Amino acid sequence: MKCPQCNAEMYKSIGGLDICPGCGYGSLSVAQKAAERQKEIDEENRRREADAAPRSEVKGNWRLEICFRFRGSRSEGQHGILFYNGEPVEPKQVGEVVDTDLGQMKYYLRPEDMKGSFEPTGWNYADVEKIRPSWSDTP
Repeated sequence: MKCPQCNAEMYKSIGGLDICPGCGYGSLSVAQKAAERQKEIDEENRRREADAAPRSEVKGNWRLEICFRFRGSRSEGQHGILFYNGEPVEPKQVGEVVDTDLGQMKYYLRPEDMKGSFEPTGWNYADVEKIRPSWSDTP
């Protein structure tokens, strides 16, 4: 019998399993290791999804969502989307400042105009001291 994965000739184990000597197909220990590795991959994917989720700050009718570029790295940057009553606030121009329940918000740059990935784009706090990196949990 040929292995369905690598096409090598399989052998019959003492327990009666058909096992491939090349890739280990059919072996319970190989299957267990593959299942453990898949579990690690799934957990890593769940962690990445959580890391990719935007940070959301809400006060009154205002919501600011911050998406991170290169999250956690020295090149980390932010892009903010500002919502009022669930609708995105479209800026009139770069540098525009809007008073909100969250505080003063400024439209920094369009993403296509940034020169470095670390530059803030979109909406964010006008007071740069309030702009927090992804690893900061304090509001």
